[in-house]
Parts: sequence; structure tokens; C-alpha cells
Amino acid sequence: MPGAIDTPTMDVDTFLRDARPLGTYLDDVLAAMTAEGHEIEDTLVAISACRDELVAPLPTGVTARWGHPFVLGGLGGLPAVGPTGWATALSHVPSNRSGGTFLVFGMSHLGIDPSGTFGQSLRVGQRTPSSTCGALIATRASLTEPDGGASCPFDDHEICRLWDTVHERHPDAVPDIATLSTSVAAAIDDAIFDIIDRLEPSGGEDLTVAVCTGVHIHLPDDDERIIPHRSTVIASDGTTRALTI
Repeated sequence: MPGAIDTPTMDVDTFLRDARPLGTYLDDVLAAMTAEGHEIEDTLVAISACRDELVAPLPTGVTARWGHPFVLGGLGGLPAVGPTGWATALSHVPSNRSGGTFLVFGMSHLGIDPSGTFGQSLRVGQRTPSSTCGALIATRASLTEPDGGASCPFDDHEICRLWDTVHERHPDAVPDIATLSTSVAAAIDDAIFDIIDRLEPSGGEDLTVAVCTGVHIHLPDDDERIIPHRSTVIASDGTTRALTI
């Protein structure tokens, strides 16, 4: 998907100062959930992440720890399924004990190529880097053009939802792609909570929901990292608290 690559406003080391290796991040989440009594056999994991093949290490890592995840995400990582899909996922939560645990990962994603350029990845079999996340870069490019307009220029409902999200969050000036990826991670978090708030849990009175969001970074040489945005536990009574990971 075409789109302009902007000049980053920060260096790679600064951007990655809070990043963790993907495996470490998932292990930290698993350890935190286990410490609170949420067993693997009582947990269903769902992922809201972009369909890009570079995101595959995230569901692979999740599967290795919790089993196969329920897929929720669309372009840019925003949830693509509606209330029916979410209700279906909730109905799949294990019932080894009363309630069970529904653990949701929500991630935007960003490539950084061997030259240190934000928003590009040198993919297997390609001679030159390509856009990552292509949908977000195309969205940003359309909004930074002089005639950016007030409506989505794409004939595609998924990217138009991403376009609307970015336009609503940044109506005056769209930030660089690295900063925008962080902003979209926050938007994914908001979208997940918005739909969870409108659902009737079907996993029993003791169902716990945990939501972990952030930015999935693709670096050269299969170096995958996560910059955490927020990790939250929603108890069966609707109260929320931070999950320390």
C-alpha cells in the first residue's frame, strides 16, 4: 500500500527505550496473570492486531503459551469484529472453574528497516523495504496532503475506520509515524474497552477480562519487540485496575 515515509522526530534508541522483546513481554504477562490465580487452562486469549504477515510472531508466541487465540483485529490493529464476534469469543472462555479468564492483546505495529527508517521493513524475498504498517502510513499520507479533506478517500471500510480514528484523534496536525503508532495503540485500547462495556459477559459470574495493549515493533533480523501501552484487569463486578507486568 503506497504512502509517504516521514522524517522521524526521534532516534530509534529513544523510541525503543521502554520496549521489551516480544517473548519477554508475553512471559511477563503470563507471570502476572498466573500470580493472580489465572491459570492457562482457564484462559482464552484474543488478539486485535493487523493482518500483516509480519505480525505473525505475536499469535505464534501467544499460541505457545496459552493455546490458539481468537482473532479480532483488522487493518492497523483496530478491532474488526462487532458485538456478535466479541460475544462469540466470550462464549469460548474455558469453564474449568466458574467464570474463567478472557485475555485480550491489542497492538498497532511499526517496522524499522536496517537503515533505521521508521515505517519500513525489509521483508523476506524483497530487495527494497516496504511500508509497515502500510495502512497507517497511507492514512497518514492522505491526511497530510494539502487537500486532505474531511472524509476518507479510500473505498475500503477497514482503512476508512482507521482513517476516521486518526482524523478524530489528530484533527489539526498528524504526528510522525512513530508517534502515530503509539496513538493508534491507545485508540485500540479505547475501542476494546468501548465494546467490552457494551457486552453482557457469558462466561459466568466470575469471568475476568484482561486487556494488554501496545505497539508491536519489527526490527531487522527477526527482532520483535513490544512497547506496552496499558495493561488492565476488569473484574466480574466491572471494576478495573492496572495489571503490573
